[in-house]
Order: sequence, then C-alpha cells, then structure tokens
Amino acid sequence: MSGYASGYTVTVPAPPSRWPATVEHDPPAVPAGPGIEVISHARVAAERYQEWLALPTDELRAMVADELAAEAALDAPERRGAALRRLTAWLTMDPEDTRILARVHDEAAAALPADAARARYEAERDAILHGLGFGDFTRLVEMVPWLRSSLGLALMGEAATAA
Repeated sequence: MSGYASGYTVTVPAPPSRWPATVEHDPPAVPAGPGIEVISHARVAAERYQEWLALPTDELRAMVADELAAEAALDAPERRGAALRRLTAWLTMDPEDTRILARVHDEAAAALPADAARARYEAERDAILHGLGFGDFTRLVEMVPWLRSSLGLALMGEAATAA
C-alpha cells in the first residue's frame, strides 16, 4: 500500500483460478472502506498513458521509447506482464487515444534492435493469447496497427483456434 493525500491505494489481483484478469472478466469490485480506494493495474497504467497524451509529441515519443527500452530489459515473464498491463490499459481507454499510443509504440518499436523488437512482439502475442479474451483481442485489432498486419492476421487465427 502507498499513501496518497486522498487515502490509500490497494491493488487486488484476480483469484488464482482466473489470473490474469481480463477486461472482459475483471474480478468483482472489492468494497472499499473510508479513505481506501481499490484500483487495478490497468487503471494505473491508463492514468499514466492519459498524462503522456497531454505531453508534446516529442516527449510522448521519448516516454514510449523509454518504456519499450525498460520492457526489453525485463525477463520474458515480466515482459509479458508489462505487455498485458499495457494492452489491458489500452482497452479501458478511449479508442482514439489508444490508436495514438499504439501508433507511437509501433514507431518506437521500429527503432528497436531486431532482437528487442522480436521480444516485444512475442510478449504481446503471449499476452493476447494467454491473458486476454477473444472479445478483447478483436477490440484491440481495431486500434493497434500491427494487429492488422500479416503478423496480426496470423495471431487472429491462433486466437480463434484457442478460443
């Protein structure tokens, strides 16, 4: 828990049988006591992304590039978790804001070394196939440019088979 002027923030994960939670199937709301606000990882990330969207374009690009570089330094399970948090946050946001962020992420990923770009794709692919429902995936297809590419179409086939 960390203190804020308005109270405390508590992050409650989904029950293990449903981990990771998806936007389609979030765990039920936990009643909050006075001064306690229960928030999800997706909400925290979405709020951060909203702050980034208010920045000048060059600063937004720098923030995204820093985020992708930090993710590239993570081991595979942590990178998958970061990708899942990002994609889940995008699903909670306005679709146009998500399109902007996704486009900037794709531009930043194009500047990554080939192994880091491949690791990013694999983390997002794994997060989509094993962390999101098919409905969430189809919503993301409308907003995330690379999901409409040949890689995305192949992923859609995998997701449909897994659903």
